Amino acid sequence: MMPHSLKLCLLILLVACKKTPQASERPLKGHWRATAFYVGDSITNVDVSHVTLELTNNSRFSFVNNIGQAEAGTYIYTDSLLITTDTMVSPPIEKAMHVVKVSKDSLILRMNFNGKEALMYFRDSLR
Repeated sequence: MMPHSLKLCLLILLVACKKTPQASERPLKGHWRATAFYVGDSITNVDVSHVTLELTNNSRFSFVNNIGQAEAGTYIYTDSLLITTDTMVSPPIEKAMHVVKVSKDSLILRMNFNGKEALMYFRDSLR
């Protein structure tokens, strides 16, 4: 039988060795609804109220733009970069976006839009 002090030491060691998630590993999982879209330094007049982005635990995504066109496929998130691969088209299309901010209820993505820097703001649609 193992002495209590040895059990306690092993427990402390296991807890101390547990990997702490880095900010870039924070999950993006959720149902997001766009709230604003900036191109350059100006807000656009594009109605983003129907723009949605869903990111699941199993690295799948679905996206619907402002005119109802859908994209879906896989994603990876590493070093504040969200890379999606739309597998609904052939050949698949890969897009990369910089995750400027992610929290439990908001997400900001930086991307290229027609050769200009753009920011899309999202809120968690389930909150």
